[in-house]
Amino acid sequence: MNEVLGREVYVSNRGLLNFTITNGGIRSSQAIGGLSTAIGALVEAQGGDLTDILWVSGNAITKRKWYDIPKRKRDTAIVQSTNELGFGIGLVNLSEDEMRSFYETFSNGVLWPVAHGFGKGFGAEYAAADDEYEAAWKVYKNVNKKYATGIKAKTEENDRIFVQDYQLIGVGAELRKMGRLDQQIDFFLHIPFPTVVELVQNMDRRHIEYILKSMLQYDLVGFQRQSDKDNFFAALGEFLPGKVLYEQTVDDVDIITFENRRLKLGAFLIGLNPEPYMEAGNSDEVIEGAAAMKEYFAQVALDGRDDNLDKSPEKIVNSNELKNQYRTYDEILEIIGTLGRLDPSKGDEWILEAFEEFLRQVSGNKMPVLVHNAAPSRENVPAYAALKKRVAELDRRINQEAKPALGYEPIRQRLANTERKLANMYMKLADIFTIPSIRDGCNLVAEEYPLVNDRGVLIVSKGAGVVEILGENGAIEVDPQNPQTLVNALLEAYNMPIGERKERAKKMRETIMNNTVFDWAKAINKARAIDVNGAAA
Repeated sequence: MNEVLGREVYVSNRGLLNFTITNGGIRSSQAIGGLSTAIGALVEAQGGDLTDILWVSGNAITKRKWYDIPKRKRDTAIVQSTNELGFGIGLVNLSEDEMRSFYETFSNGVLWPVAHGFGKGFGAEYAAADDEYEAAWKVYKNVNKKYATGIKAKTEENDRIFVQDYQLIGVGAELRKMGRLDQQIDFFLHIPFPTVVELVQNMDRRHIEYILKSMLQYDLVGFQRQSDKDNFFAALGEFLPGKVLYEQTVDDVDIITFENRRLKLGAFLIGLNPEPYMEAGNSDEVIEGAAAMKEYFAQVALDGRDDNLDKSPEKIVNSNELKNQYRTYDEILEIIGTLGRLDPSKGDEWILEAFEEFLRQVSGNKMPVLVHNAAPSRENVPAYAALKKRVAELDRRINQEAKPALGYEPIRQRLANTERKLANMYMKLADIFTIPSIRDGCNLVAEEYPLVNDRGVLIVSKGAGVVEILGENGAIEVDPQNPQTLVNALLEAYNMPIGERKERAKKMRETIMNNTVFDWAKAINKARAIDVNGAAA
């Protein structure tokens, strides 16, 4: 390992920048999402000059292919963006065919669904035959090699490289083949790692061994949950028996040996930056917007109207006709909220079916309303388009069947993207908030809710990684393997006194404040700094 450290090099499929074609050339904007937040925290925790940072990613161009743009304009856009950000960026240009095979067919058609408990091909744009998966695997390997070639050209051997997520598992192994034997190259898996059974049922053994051997070429492999690390160990025992030796554990990081080289394995559950959410929850704009929404939903329920959230929520918030009688409507309405991406792993059908059963069993003075926000994603993929259709039909059926007894439609569904300000209002609005994930790496929306709302009840699934810190610290746990647990949790939350609600929310806030994205970054950097040779001596 090089004693004099160079730059920090972060590598990901999705970059920090999105590029858009304009009449005047190419415009760049900073991408929003968990990955950019995580890398930002790593940079802050590491300290140092921003000029010591390089971020390498795939081309992120919208509305027009990157290759269609003259190289001179591309280079100018990169230089300008680098100057604006304060650190370097490097782009690995991929063709449309490469993206289809590498990203859609293998990354999202094999690795992602298998990691989330679905069968191979579940999330693919089209149903691929076995020979197509084989071809896509070869393209996946070639794209990882292409990334490695680009990284080698832009880095020195004393730079520290940190590769992110399942699309780029093979980058480290390719760099080793190119002679970067002693360079520090680390990896973090943001999604779950599948069980041995899931691997055997869905992947060719050669592909599995490629994934495992590639991961063993890194200096540090980080997972979200301890269970993910356990699944990885189990896979090593099944597919590489006797080839991996456990040596010792240092500061909760396992040191193992594979082919005469030592590496580290650790579990590091990611967090978020709490301050923006707490500030939003205390802002007049969010408080008044949530109040207006609650009054609107109450009026709709009392009048028996069929209004839905597809009718602009901004108009609800800005309506001059509403009186903002927030406390009054608290006494007659119980809002159950859910917010996220419409995805089979997120449990939208589970919460709708559980709410339907909850309605049959609940008794009380408050009128229950489920505000179901889900942003459609990957609608060109048949499985996702079918999910959207099922969810919409389920919503309609439940409303139609429940209205005669209740006098109103109890579900307010909005299948659309929700910008940050409105998302905060929906969370402030919800008396009960559900995270019904079937399987998730973490799910940070669960952490956002108690930061925005200091009196609400959070229900979180064992399928979400965040349950490891919130499950015993204020949230109500539910089990996706036992659907009735969500019905029971809704009933428990509905009947929970306000004092207990506030106490639970306070406990969750304190827990989140002690497990931020900055704490995650510090733990990662501490693990990266462990000298496996010194520790093993």
